[in-house]
Formats: sequence, structure tokens, C-alpha cells
Amino acid sequence: MIHPQKVKDLKMGEDGENDIYEMINKYLSINALKTSRYCPFDMEDENHCIEIKTRRYNINSFDEFFFPFSKIKYADDKGKCVSIINNLTDGVYLFDYTKHQDKCRVVENQFCRRDRGRIETKTMCYCPTEYFEYMGKIAK
Repeated sequence: MIHPQKVKDLKMGEDGENDIYEMINKYLSINALKTSRYCPFDMEDENHCIEIKTRRYNINSFDEFFFPFSKIKYADDKGKCVSIINNLTDGVYLFDYTKHQDKCRVVENQFCRRDRGRIETKTMCYCPTEYFEYMGKIAK
């Protein structure tokens, strides 16, 4: 049985992703497609891997945002650029990992969360919010 909080998180994430696919392609001047649910990234094209995170806070809530470092390895193995899109309460933000990777820090065996019924740890990549670029707001 899936933990109820995980079900809520997945629904919020899927809804947020569906709202911004067109915005991302237009902003980045690409034609990335939505990937399957179990793909490491949410969108891909021949040159880009794009991760979308929808969260219930704004860009100034934290000094850094993080994501699993395993995603970087996946993109590197395919020779693709990595972009992280944060869909937040105050707008949509782009972090170009390929451009700003030297500003990030990697922490192994990092405690991530326990709200889904178990303790989760991963090697995580932390990206400073000062390098996130405002893309705009989603028209609803």
C-alpha cells in the first residue's frame, strides 16, 4: 500500500508538471517531451534532461534546493544537459545545472525525508537559489 502522503505528493507533482510543459519548451526554445512516470527525468529531448519539482513554498524559503545526484549520472551517460525547474508558490524557476554545476555541492548518504512511511537517504546535489532564474508564473 502506498503511503497517503506519497499519493498527495505525486498528484501535486503531476498536476504541476502538466501545467508547465509548454512554458518550459518555449522558454528554453526546445521541443522536449514528457517522459514515462518511471523515467529519471520528467522531460527529455535529444540534448536535454529536465527535472520538474512542484513545491508548496517560495524561492526565498531556502538558500538551496536539492535533487538526487543519480539524475546527473543518468544525463552524463547520455551526454545531455541538465535543467531543474522549480514550480513554486511565487513562480517558476530554472536552474541550469550544466552552467552552474561548479556552484553546487554533493552530499553522500544524505537524509532526505521520512514522511512517506520510511527513512529515505540518497546522494544529493544542493544548488544555491541565487542561481535560479525566474521564468514567470503559470497562467491558470
